[in-house]
Amino acid sequence: MPFRLHRISYSALALVFAVSSARAQTTKGAASPKDTLSYELVEASVSREGSRNGQIIVAFGDSMPNTYVNAPADPAETARAGLRMSVGLPGDRWLIERIDQHNPTSIRRIVPKTVRVVGSALDRLVMLELTDRITPQIEEDERIRVHYLDANFPEVVVRAVKKTSADAFYAAAKAKADADLYFKGTIVTSSVGDPNYSIDSKVAYFQDLGANGGSMGARATFVVDNATNLDPDSVTAGASYAKVLVFGPSTGLIINADLIGFEFDKKETRNLRTTATVQLVVPSIHLGGYRYITADVSAGYEIGRNQTSTTPRDDAAIRRVLFGADGYLLIPSFWSIQRIEVSASWTVRWLGTAEPFTAATTGAAVTTTTDNSRHLVLADLTLMFNKALGASVGYRNGSEPPDFKEVRNRTTIGLVLKLKQAHKG
Repeated sequence: MPFRLHRISYSALALVFAVSSARAQTTKGAASPKDTLSYELVEASVSREGSRNGQIIVAFGDSMPNTYVNAPADPAETARAGLRMSVGLPGDRWLIERIDQHNPTSIRRIVPKTVRVVGSALDRLVMLELTDRITPQIEEDERIRVHYLDANFPEVVVRAVKKTSADAFYAAAKAKADADLYFKGTIVTSSVGDPNYSIDSKVAYFQDLGANGGSMGARATFVVDNATNLDPDSVTAGASYAKVLVFGPSTGLIINADLIGFEFDKKETRNLRTTATVQLVVPSIHLGGYRYITADVSAGYEIGRNQTSTTPRDDAAIRRVLFGADGYLLIPSFWSIQRIEVSASWTVRWLGTAEPFTAATTGAAVTTTTDNSRHLVLADLTLMFNKALGASVGYRNGSEPPDFKEVRNRTTIGLVLKLKQAHKG
């Protein structure tokens, strides 16, 4: 009987939205923000007060870079402004776009000369100091968008309604590996026969365990490749833990562990496994012309045991070593497109025991067992309409557990939704 976990997955997705929306209203408290190497900008405005007149004030959500959290006060600026102001910090990680309301193709891009923390870290506010201040007339005639050009590249529009609830809880994600909510789907119809579906999705929710405790939660993935029904080729689910260790500006390790997890497919294959990975995160690199690139590498393991399988196995044990690399290129707004993204990832699994492998073939699928390494390559060119939704051209080659059904050079065009919890870890 086909495995119908997709019905559970979609119900779980709705539940996650409801729970996380409620949680988002209570996450921001009196505690100092922690740096999770992922950020959301919740509000931006132009100050009209004293020495700050014409400068842009930006509010972070629950996560804020340690560079700003630990910035020392500047006594002279504090006395002049009448409230605590930090020393000036480099502004090269920020980009301000001034878009003419009457001619949206006219975009003026500005890098602030310095950044100062306003008030204490509890306020989560920074001031972007500009050589040419924003006058009331400019604020009226132009749409001003602010980008933080590192980590997950969050952005905010000046004078837009402050982000609250789910809008503040979820931030922009770079790709599936980076996301907590992800859905990419295509449907191909024809005059004869049923439509074909391709779905790649992920849902996760994490509860913050405090300043140094990391986050605990659950995650699941669901993949259907070019099928006439929604029976999955790969499903994973597990209880998960995440912890971020920050070493410097936009630099650190992200530890992810599925303490207990499951792998399923439509052929009644069932695996029980534990997973742990360590991901190295480094700052983005400016390529010139307001283009930025970032990359990370990860390594880990998957161990467990096969519970049921339609393919005979000599050893039910699962022992895999993982290595992966991810890259991401960002090009800020182009006309009505909010951001253009190019993402790519490569994952290899080295197997310690023979596991099923279903090779791509034009005839009937044949599954064998082998301990050959398994690769998965993903690439996407995405035009994002907002921080969550975009149109994507994707490439897929390789296989995923549990049956490692091979997909060979598959290209898809469809819509993508991707978001991440900015406070996780």
